[in-house]
Amino acid sequence: YQNLINKIYPKYNRKTVQNFHNCANMIFKQAIRDKIIKENPTRDVVIPKKAKTLEEIETDPVASKYLTHEEVEDFLQTAQFHGLRNDVEWFTLLAFSGMRPGEMLVLKWSDLNFDTNEISITKTLFNPKGNTKKYKLTPPKTKGSIRKIIIEQEVMDLLKSLQRRQKKFNMKYRHEIEDFHDEGFVFTKENGYPYNLNTLGARMKRLMERSSIKKHATPHIFRHTHVSMMAEAGVDIRTIMEKVGHEDMKTTSVIYTHVTEKMKKDASMKVRD
Repeated sequence: YQNLINKIYPKYNRKTVQNFHNCANMIFKQAIRDKIIKENPTRDVVIPKKAKTLEEIETDPVASKYLTHEEVEDFLQTAQFHGLRNDVEWFTLLAFSGMRPGEMLVLKWSDLNFDTNEISITKTLFNPKGNTKKYKLTPPKTKGSIRKIIIEQEVMDLLKSLQRRQKKFNMKYRHEIEDFHDEGFVFTKENGYPYNLNTLGARMKRLMERSSIKKHATPHIFRHTHVSMMAEAGVDIRTIMEKVGHEDMKTTSVIYTHVTEKMKKDASMKVRD
């Protein structure tokens, strides 16, 4: 299968090969469920990446700080097909909330209001040594970071589904796990403890390598991505700052200005056409 991928790759763009790979993965998964094969041939297969040209590297440095709609779709689709426990929920929430990774990792179910689709952000993760059981909950980065945000229904539905699965798992296996940590976190390991930032970063790197995205990115890029999404939707900069918890306008305005100027340029080109 890897030889096949390598053979067709030069003939098509990387996105097309990725779509082919995703489709094949679904077929092989079904074949395993039907007991036709025992192992998935797509597992650990690497889709080659084309090196960036000098022009690509030097052009539009601000654009490298966030993901486009197409890149977000590509990444979340990759998470859907190749993601591990919590990957889909993690990165969907980051992309459509603008919250900091450390804020997301220590969300508790009590912070979520499924009736109003609100999430309260009141704390962040402090775990510099990455020891699972020696984490601390601390106040967010700044006073303005303590906030309530509205989340799209589809994302809240995704989290609701996660809650149901988590409750089912805990009811079945909790008594078998020694030192189970029952603190009501949304995203937990099987023992109930929250994940650390190193794990989140490693998970993203793994998915990036399986996607067609060429940008270098860490989980923090989704904050900038959300700013760009809201800018494209016509949301004013003050409202954006309140949602992502920025007190320094400079952090938000670089992305905001870049996106809005690009929109004006694209609109001008369409008028000319």
